[in-house]
Amino acid sequence: MRLSNAKLGVWFNGSDVMYLEKKMSKKGPLFYEIPNIPPYGKSVNDIGKYLRKDLVASGNLLPIFKAIRNHLAANAKKITRDEEIAKEIIKILFCKIYDEKYTKPDGMVRFRTQYEENSLDVKNRIQSIFDDVKNEYPDVIADSESIKLDNAALQHTVSLLMNLDIGTSSRDVMSEAFELFMGDTFKGQQGQFFTPRNVTKMLVEMMNPGPNDLVIDPACGSGGFLVEVLRHVWGRVEAQGADLNWPESETLNKKYQVATQNIKGIDKDEFLQQITKTYMAILGDGRSGIFCENSLHKPTSWSTKTKSQINLGIFDMVFANPPFGKNLKVKDESVLKQYQLGHKWKDGVKGSVEGKGRYTQFLFIERCLQLLKPGGTLGIVIPESTFGMPSHKYVVDYILKSAQIKAVISMPENLFQPHTHARTCVVIMRKLLENEEIGDYDIFMSQIKWCGHDSRGSPTYQEIKGEMKLMDDIPRIPELYREFLASITGEDK
Repeated sequence: MRLSNAKLGVWFNGSDVMYLEKKMSKKGPLFYEIPNIPPYGKSVNDIGKYLRKDLVASGNLLPIFKAIRNHLAANAKKITRDEEIAKEIIKILFCKIYDEKYTKPDGMVRFRTQYEENSLDVKNRIQSIFDDVKNEYPDVIADSESIKLDNAALQHTVSLLMNLDIGTSSRDVMSEAFELFMGDTFKGQQGQFFTPRNVTKMLVEMMNPGPNDLVIDPACGSGGFLVEVLRHVWGRVEAQGADLNWPESETLNKKYQVATQNIKGIDKDEFLQQITKTYMAILGDGRSGIFCENSLHKPTSWSTKTKSQINLGIFDMVFANPPFGKNLKVKDESVLKQYQLGHKWKDGVKGSVEGKGRYTQFLFIERCLQLLKPGGTLGIVIPESTFGMPSHKYVVDYILKSAQIKAVISMPENLFQPHTHARTCVVIMRKLLENEEIGDYDIFMSQIKWCGHDSRGSPTYQEIKGEMKLMDDIPRIPELYREFLASITGEDK
């Protein structure tokens, strides 16, 4: 910049980013950090003066989150651990989403930092948004909560997010943020690998929940499946309203009813449960159906409030990506006794409770089927080894006796990388009716080659006819599945 006429510059070291302005003085050029660079045709004085309609969706938020995380780890005062940073970033993301939701298209967003603006003014403005979030959702965020980032760190974070439309970005922002900030140690201990949004969208489109379906995710994490179900069902409600010429108020009432009555979630991690409740609330409510419990424990041990809304055998659809890992086993005999898969099996005969413990993901398969009403549908992400290892034959036998497998989609190894190398598959199955017997049947099977990112989590692009396109086969699957169903049942696609 010293050796050119450039007045603005971007300094990027591979992980952190800084925006600079050059000003000339009698002693030569001086450099000042600025919040961002102005849009094309604008001046530095326009930095941060974004109208709601000017915000742009980001195809990949991960580099931005990494830049925020690295900056805060190096510069934020009194906050150094990843979990502390995560909690602060989640608060800021909720402020961002709330501001997007309640700002008119032609209105200026409050979530911003302007050219040469004092960092204290930015802190006060963001804190005022956070106060609005707390006032609207007092059952989700305690009144005592506040944004703890120092002024400079908060201003830098806002500068990296302010021009983005988080609500329409292509990946689930909460899952990505949490996945990044929790770090490998936490995930390794808890077996928590959050489902990429292209997978949640695929599975929801394949199962096609409707406005009257009662849906649950018993390992909801940061709410990825539930948020996608909400979006999908709302789309169906809007289409129904348009077809029947409903007044707008009727459509809104139906959408609110779906969110508050038909979508439920459980997670044993209180922090994740809070994230899901807040995220659902900001998108359109549904927070009253999210609970902090251990889904694998006896339902009689759940809180009275949970039991009032969640029972076995009542759900039309279950979506799940349960925790999995070779070291993640349940050994509590009182828990194992509830499950067929918690016992030893030999030649199809059930024995005593397995003293060495059972893999968590296998117990979740049975619990998910228990939650379904007869004829209900389960969509689940499980390790591919479930169907391939001889030692897991008892699990396959249980599934075949309890359900009709509708689809098996083999996922690429990169799907959950860079967090784990475990190969997974997505399985859809229908719980059999009482005393139902079925003969041979067709199963939709697919093997995905490209999932949209490589082993480092970076997007994978290919130039096709002069245009760069994301290499992602996952969005094609729902249409292929509908064609398969039409071919074997004669149903309309």
